Amino acid sequence: MKPGGNEILSSLHAEYIALAIAQNDEKDFLDADHFASKAIQVYGGTDAGLDGIKSSKIPAGTAAALKAAEKRLDKVLKSGAADYAPQQMAESYAMYNCWLQEQEEGHQPDHIRTCLIAYIDAMDAVDDAKPMERVALPPKT
Repeated sequence: MKPGGNEILSSLHAEYIALAIAQNDEKDFLDADHFASKAIQVYGGTDAGLDGIKSSKIPAGTAAALKAAEKRLDKVLKSGAADYAPQQMAESYAMYNCWLQEQEEGHQPDHIRTCLIAYIDAMDAVDDAKPMERVALPPKT
C-alpha cells in the first residue's frame, strides 16, 4: 500500500507501518492494529494526528515531558515544518506516538528510552532543517 498525496503523509504512512510491524512482532496486537489504522488513515490522505496525552493513561511522573513534547510538535507544525522538513516531521510524530504508547504500557524501559531518543533525534533534525531567516544587509556606502 502506497499513499498518494504529499510527502509528509507518505512519510507518516511508512513510519506507522513500521510501528505496526514492530508491535505485531512483540505480539502486542492491539497496538499493532492501532498503528496500522493510523497508516490506513494517512493512506487515505487524512492526517491521523497525535494520539495525545489526554487520550492515554500515563503515570503522573511522566506526563510533563510528554505534554512538553506535544507543545513542541504543535509549535514546529505551525512554523511550517511539514513543508520544509516533511520526513523529519513525520518521524517526530510517529516517534512521539511510539513514546506515548510505550510509556502508557510502562513495562519496557528500554523501549520507552528508544522511542524517546528517536523522538528527540527527529525533532533535532526538524530544527536543523529549518530555513535560515534572511536578513537584509544595509546598502554599501
